[in-house]
Amino acid sequence: MQKQHRHIRYFLLAVLSALSLSVMAQQEPVYTQDIFSIQTVNPAYTGIRGQASITALARQQWLGLTGAPGTQTLIFQSSTKDEKIGYGLTLTNDKIGLEKRISVYGDYSYKLALTEETSLRLGLKLGFTNYSNNLFEYTIYDPNYDIDPAFQDRIEQRFMPNFGIGAFLYGENYYVGLSIPRIIQNELKNRSNGYVSYAQIRHLFLKAGYVFDVADGIKFKPVFNTTVVIGAPVYMGFGANILFKDKVWLGALYRIGDSFGLLGQWQLNEKLNAGYAIDFSSSDLSRYHSGTHEIVITYQFNYKSKKRKSIPYF
Repeated sequence: MQKQHRHIRYFLLAVLSALSLSVMAQQEPVYTQDIFSIQTVNPAYTGIRGQASITALARQQWLGLTGAPGTQTLIFQSSTKDEKIGYGLTLTNDKIGLEKRISVYGDYSYKLALTEETSLRLGLKLGFTNYSNNLFEYTIYDPNYDIDPAFQDRIEQRFMPNFGIGAFLYGENYYVGLSIPRIIQNELKNRSNGYVSYAQIRHLFLKAGYVFDVADGIKFKPVFNTTVVIGAPVYMGFGANILFKDKVWLGALYRIGDSFGLLGQWQLNEKLNAGYAIDFSSSDLSRYHSGTHEIVITYQFNYKSKKRKSIPYF
């Protein structure tokens, strides 16, 4: 028990230290099918399924808008036989305009059994991002200058190591996750032309959900997501999902002041799951694109744990 308390104290100390540092603007990729992407922002989720799995996720934001964000992610997770230790890997290719980020992160979690029905996982994320941004290729809309010196350079393959932490409290039908996936802030500067950019800034993620049994073969799961970045508006999202016969999820979500969306996920068999989501902007941006599209496929290699469902509720 003392060892468990020591793990919790260390985690809380790391969270408080990270929050004491300032951040500036929201920057991390956003996913609609949150059940498959929690590990990208919270390493404590790693190993929670009690079996090896791999997830491929692709998201094209604001289809039809030039330079719109596009993200491709590959996630692997597994655990030891006793499920106390989870381990995994997260690979992400993220592009916004000419700005590119390729990230490789290892994920680790340790499970603390608080009661027979409640567990707490503490996680660590460690890895790096390669950042590039070709400033020569931007079109500058400034009638006062023929050439803007701040955009006469190229940021090419900057190597940025980083680490993050997370906690994930859960029972059979609920979860609450808190995480900071990248604690080190990496700033890009070019003294010769005055270009300044924050390639990585700090985000605090809070995610929660609960699964209700509402009828025979029907479950209802409301979810809540929020992202906090000092100096930027707080992001808040709400969702509602219905599961039919442990086979099909249908859901909707709303991000305050930003967008709303619909999603569907199908459990094709005990090992294979596929999902699709579409988002629509609720702001004036909706006039310039035809929505955001996201697809995901998850394969579970070895259904060895009798404690977890064949379709994960979270």
